[in-house]
Amino acid sequence: MLTFIVGESELARRIRAYPWDDTELGALETWPESLKTLVSVMLAANQPMYTVWGPRQLLLYNDQYVSVLQGHHPSALGRPFLEVWSEIADDLEPLVKNAYAGIPSYTDDILLVLERSGHTEETHFAYSYTPVFNATGVVDGFFCPCIETTEQVKAAHLIRESEERQAFLLGLGDALRPLVDPAQIKSVATRLLGEQLAVNRAFYADAEAGHWLVSRGYEHGVAALPDQPFDMPEYGDWIIDGFLAGQRLVVNDMAADLRFDTSERDAHFALQIGAEVALPLVKNDQLVSMLVVHSASARNWSEKDLALLEEVAERTWAAVERARAESAVREGDRRKDEFLAVLSHELRNGLAPLVYDARIGTRSANLQEMAAVFARMDVQLGHVVRLVDDLLDVARITAGKIELVSELLRPREVVTLAIEACRAEIEACGHVLTVIDQTDTELLVYGDRVRLTQVVTNLLSNATKYTAEGGNITVRLARDEEDAVIEVADDGIGIPEAALPRVFDLFSQVRTQQSNAAGGLGIGLALVRDLVGMHGGTAAAFSAGPGQGSTFSVRLPVATHLSTSAAETTPADVNVPKNRLHILVVDDLRDAADSLSELLRLDGDEVSVAYSGEEALREVRRRPPDLVLLDLGLPGIDGFEVSRGLQRIFADGRRPQIIALTGWGQAQDRQRSQEAGFDGHLTKPPRQEDLRSVVASARSRKALRDGATS
Repeated sequence: MLTFIVGESELARRIRAYPWDDTELGALETWPESLKTLVSVMLAANQPMYTVWGPRQLLLYNDQYVSVLQGHHPSALGRPFLEVWSEIADDLEPLVKNAYAGIPSYTDDILLVLERSGHTEETHFAYSYTPVFNATGVVDGFFCPCIETTEQVKAAHLIRESEERQAFLLGLGDALRPLVDPAQIKSVATRLLGEQLAVNRAFYADAEAGHWLVSRGYEHGVAALPDQPFDMPEYGDWIIDGFLAGQRLVVNDMAADLRFDTSERDAHFALQIGAEVALPLVKNDQLVSMLVVHSASARNWSEKDLALLEEVAERTWAAVERARAESAVREGDRRKDEFLAVLSHELRNGLAPLVYDARIGTRSANLQEMAAVFARMDVQLGHVVRLVDDLLDVARITAGKIELVSELLRPREVVTLAIEACRAEIEACGHVLTVIDQTDTELLVYGDRVRLTQVVTNLLSNATKYTAEGGNITVRLARDEEDAVIEVADDGIGIPEAALPRVFDLFSQVRTQQSNAAGGLGIGLALVRDLVGMHGGTAAAFSAGPGQGSTFSVRLPVATHLSTSAAETTPADVNVPKNRLHILVVDDLRDAADSLSELLRLDGDEVSVAYSGEEALREVRRRPPDLVLLDLGLPGIDGFEVSRGLQRIFADGRRPQIIALTGWGQAQDRQRSQEAGFDGHLTKPPRQEDLRSVVASARSRKALRDGATS
């Protein structure tokens, strides 16, 4: 009975059945007690164990060791140990020799590359070799309990890699955080990435007009990339198609990659590219850039390599966008500060002569001198009013609160109104104004008369301001297919080529920097662009450079559905009779009411003034007016209630024309006055052409009414 072979495990049965008589160990019952004891302990253990015995170093092992042997089991039993592990014999032989020399060994981790599960695999073991001596002091063999630590080592390795990756990414973040230049961000990121991955080249390439523009990055052991842009098709159209689909390009061996044709492969070889990875950046369905790494020789890119590339690309672009956003904020702050400085300058320049002239007016009785004073005041007041109007318009456009009152217009009428508004300014500078009309009388656009006049006025004022005294300004009207074109050209100071793309930007001071004396807030052209855009048109600027003059053009869609009646009733076609009006001005601000009444009397009309709503209603009952200019914010009975009272008084339909004249000019204010029965809405101080238009309309209305009753 072989009592030292315990149990009915697979290896217990195999050891009992093995033909040991044919080996140097001999029959089981003849084995030395030391070997019997080792086999008994080994078979009873619950961890992998094996024994190597005899001069030929024959292997015995337990069931737990089968998982280590895998394909070597069961043929390994009774065979020489180093023969069983022939693939790692070079690693094990020194240890076996030491054991047979009586030298024990122990290790926590040994790397052994084994053939297991049909492929080569890196494995790790913790084990000890314990020599077994006989009575004469000679080593008969050794005993080895072992534990496979492959999974633990892999886990520890993954932890180390993760820690190293996190340390790298933290370092990358620290390096990129203080940078404000996008090009420098990309350069630093690719240098750190190239060093981390030990590649030969790492860089960003930005897509522009079918070319790649390389941002200098990391290069080691290879020639520098050419400085000039290179064509996308030269390196494979199919690559670009993949990029647009958001697919990365991974090439492990350029020489063996069948996706490339000969010319494409040669183009890569010329740049010493043996392997590469390219990650695209696609924004709004447009290929913007790519992050690229090159290896001069073939390289199997691991998943951790690709994951790190993805992470670096994401973090780099986040840093680039952050830098661009911060740059935009800084630029916005700079332009805001410039704007506030210019606003202060312009307001002070406009207010100073007003203060001086007001002081002159309180001390001088010379009528000729007073006429000159008032003329100067009118010019400066117009300047300040335009500044305030432009500021308010910018605020309204930004808030989306400008509402267009559209009608069919002839472009020539808009130009005529704008020229009339700017005539004094143009003549004061001694400029020669030429109008070239290449349109026909049937050319119409659909738009807001006031806003389009404002557009052309701003362009004319801009040309006047930046053209030397006695210069030339040309206004051209034309039709270009389905667009009506209005061009304003001058032979003034011109615009640098680099500044043209931002000349329509809000608060842009491009030309003010060239001629500080010209003044302006840098918002006129921004208003032009936005107002034209609201009409479905476009605005553009051209200049051959400093000193070469400038041309600004506005293109508006031609009206396709004509309304003859609408076109024929424009103010330019109305023959206004010169009959005298009775106008009532209602405003609780006495200075404003008195000044406006005096201005209206200059045209020969009779003007009455009321300083409250109650006084206005009494005056109307005493003598009905033809036109009422009515402030809204009156104490007691406000302008809305006065309007409703007027409509009750004149219920027979012969009521006067009622125009709101107020400091409130938002869309909701205009809507409210319209609902209250007002015929129009002017904001204080009204532009001269707007006031004249209202008076002309009332005069025409009175003439029609008088004609109907005669």
